[in-house]
Amino acid sequence: MTEAWVSYAVRMAEHGWPSVRRRELVNESYMRAYNGGATAVDYARDLSEWSRRLIRIGSELVLGANAPNGADEVGAADPEGAAPWWETVLSRSADAIGFLAIHEYPCWKWGSYDYYTRNAPRFTDVVDAAVDTLDRYCSAEDPGRIGIAITEMSSVDWLGHPQNLGWKRVNNLDHALVLVDVIGRHRSHPRLDMMDATAEPSADELAAPDNTGSTSTAIAIPGSGVTLP
Repeated sequence: MTEAWVSYAVRMAEHGWPSVRRRELVNESYMRAYNGGATAVDYARDLSEWSRRLIRIGSELVLGANAPNGADEVGAADPEGAAPWWETVLSRSADAIGFLAIHEYPCWKWGSYDYYTRNAPRFTDVVDAAVDTLDRYCSAEDPGRIGIAITEMSSVDWLGHPQNLGWKRVNNLDHALVLVDVIGRHRSHPRLDMMDATAEPSADELAAPDNTGSTSTAIAIPGSGVTLP
């Protein structure tokens, strides 16, 4: 699997596509979702196996590991009483990880744009939790080596998905203004290395037969502590 994926990425680059330098190993592995899920032990094992295979074939691909947003969170597939996801993954496979992949959807349960005008959202809590994770579970050297990347981010309120029960998912100025603020706050965070702003389709677009899903744009953070290749 590892060798085939790397070979595919190389062939795509030879045909003019951007070179793939980073890969998040699976999406939201800690959830029981559309793509299944994994225990923290199994995910750590897969990270180590991918890393060994990448070294063996001479690939410089950097692996990203995903997890729930919080140092104390437990994966959905883990048994009751299990250790936090990040504690298990980092203790078993930190040497295989080049960056932590986190998702930032700060508008959960907002209900409307009015929440933004009446409150003072911090927006960077997820990044702060990732910093705490590295400081708590890694060796002294790892926080300076392992980057932090937001691989999904938008102003969508996912409450009640797919019924669209929260702040209505429409492409309008209100959502755009909040997203600009979210991006600006994160650009100034000293420990964040990259963020991927996700353009989520509206509820009507999701229902369209020709819907192709989300698109995204990677935004590098100049001057951050770790430089992701």
